[in-house]
Amino acid sequence: MAIEDVTPSVQEKAKTIDTEASASAEKFKKKRIPTLNYFAMGLKEGDILKFGRNEEFCTVLSGREVTYKGESWFLSNLTNKLLDRTGPMNGSPYWYFKGKIFKIFITKLIQ
Repeated sequence: MAIEDVTPSVQEKAKTIDTEASASAEKFKKKRIPTLNYFAMGLKEGDILKFGRNEEFCTVLSGREVTYKGESWFLSNLTNKLLDRTGPMNGSPYWYFKGKIFKIFITKLIQ
């Protein structure tokens, strides 16, 4: 029985996998929405966002934060709290501004 050195072929396969992973990571980066900035979207301090699941609301505090019952929050964290869940999420589809779903404003910002 002859013994064959497979190290070179394994190393070549590893290079291919690394290239595929890098391409996949770049594709994922491009799909990510930019960090929300309410002021860049045309909102101003004091504007009210309404939660779509009940009568809760929050108020724009700064370009990145809202206030809810006297506390400052990032919208995703507040959405998690109101939905009683944890983990990363995009909270914008759950909120409305002047009767329109908040996600529409974000889509306009990205384009």
